[in-house]
Amino acid sequence: MRSLALVLAVVVATPSAALAQDPQKAPDIAAVERGAFLESDFGASMIVTGIDGRTFGLGLLTGIFVGYDVLPVLSLSIGAAALVAPGSPDNAPLGDLLFISPQLNVQFAFVTTERNFLYVRGSGGFGLALPDQVSGQQFGGQGPTFSAVVGFERYTQLRHFSFGVRAGVFAVTRPGFGIAAAIVPGVKYTF
Repeated sequence: MRSLALVLAVVVATPSAALAQDPQKAPDIAAVERGAFLESDFGASMIVTGIDGRTFGLGLLTGIFVGYDVLPVLSLSIGAAALVAPGSPDNAPLGDLLFISPQLNVQFAFVTTERNFLYVRGSGGFGLALPDQVSGQQFGGQGPTFSAVVGFERYTQLRHFSFGVRAGVFAVTRPGFGIAAAIVPGVKYTF
């Protein structure tokens, strides 16, 4: 029994052979974060305010969208865009027109680098035109809306944030066909 205790004491007290450990592997950090995102934009537009008279007016176009990057070059988003335009043929401030459009966006990046993306985006939705009357004439209504843009997006060193600018057209079908040309800067946060 004594010899067994002595053997156990020697085994426990003897240091085990040192083994080399692999160095800690640093996690891979992507330059650009992809996945779910929140996006907002706000910019200027020129819209035809007198559909038949082809009068142009300076307006604002803004939107907020949530979406997901399906592929590194393809994203889908849903949200709403709002377009405010002058309500008079001579752009006098007699009342503004408001177009609100919940819409679905499909975006495809056709030129990409590590942090820069050049893309095309198509959107479709169902818009509401307000108010119901302008200067005694019927105005309001609901109908399909469409937009098509070309845009540039740059991811910052804070890989979750990006900023960009889009240029394109926004078309409404109610109360008649109207089209706005727009330049819209935007920001995006990817979760």
